[in-house]
Formats: sequence, C-alpha cells, structure tokens
Amino acid sequence: MTKLKSSLIVSLLLLLLPVVCFAQTTASTSAVRGIVTDPQGAVVAGVTVKLVDSKTSQERTTTTNDQGAYLFAQIPPGQGYILKFSATGFESLELNGIALGVGNTETHNAQLTVGQVSTSVVVTAEAGATLNTTDASIGNVIEERRMKELPIAIRSSPASLIWVSDSCLNPPSCW
Repeated sequence: MTKLKSSLIVSLLLLLLPVVCFAQTTASTSAVRGIVTDPQGAVVAGVTVKLVDSKTSQERTTTTNDQGAYLFAQIPPGQGYILKFSATGFESLELNGIALGVGNTETHNAQLTVGQVSTSVVVTAEAGATLNTTDASIGNVIEERRMKELPIAIRSSPASLIWVSDSCLNPPSCW
C-alpha cells in the first residue's frame, strides 16, 4: 500500500511539472502583437511581419491572419527590437527602437501606405516607457551591467530588486 501511495504521488508530481515549467517560461518572456491596416482603416491580410533583435540579428517571421492580426509569443525581453512589415502593393514599413518588458504583451499596430515595394517608411520609437494596454501587469528589464553593479547584499535576494524598479519611487510603500 505504501509503494502504491508513493508511486501515485510521484506520478502526480511528474504530471504537474510541465505546468510549473510553462508558467515560469511565460512569466519571464514578452510578446508582441498588433493589427495591420491600410490608409482607409481596412485590415490587411497576408502581410509578412518580421521581428528582428538588433543585438543578436535573430529574426522571427509571421503573416497576418484574415483579421490583419499578428502575434509573436515568448520573446526574450529587452531593447532594440525592429518590426518590419511588407506586402504586395504597399510600401514597406519598419518600426525601430522597440523595447519589450518582462511579462508584457506590447501592441504595435501598423498602417501601410499604398505604393511601390521599393519605397520604405522607417519609424523610430522614442526611448522611454511604453503603455501596457493589455493587462495590469508591471515589468522592467534590468540590464546585466546594472545587476553586476548592485551591492552583493541586494544581488543575493531577488526580493530586494523591488528597489530597482522605476515604478517604485518610495520603496517601503511598494511592498
């Protein structure tokens, strides 16, 4: 009977392990989504959308669906992402300087201009915080250099990183 109970407990834990691992993965990544439209506001299906990490040159590609929507899931958070939109009969569009926060889903809608494929429009995002309109979560990207410059007492406890958050102006009230 004891062997049966222990086998049952081990089996249950093995079944729950993927759920726990998936929850940790999604909490430490970002996502990018949006809708592509034409100048009249109609959605454009079949647009090729590329997300490029300018630091590593890693590129992900997707195509907009029938509602003109695209989605890139489980993207490592950071700065310096580029979104590229291209479709037949439209000018290419490029959005530069995109910053992705931890656990956030950033929305970047695009409006394509009718024209030659050889013409491209480049839009550079200004540095600063982006508004998360998807949910009420807050996340910050902490650069590796900033982590190494922290005192050892703060580095050893992740809970102490609340002090580093830009949204925490008065640390005791953020707890």
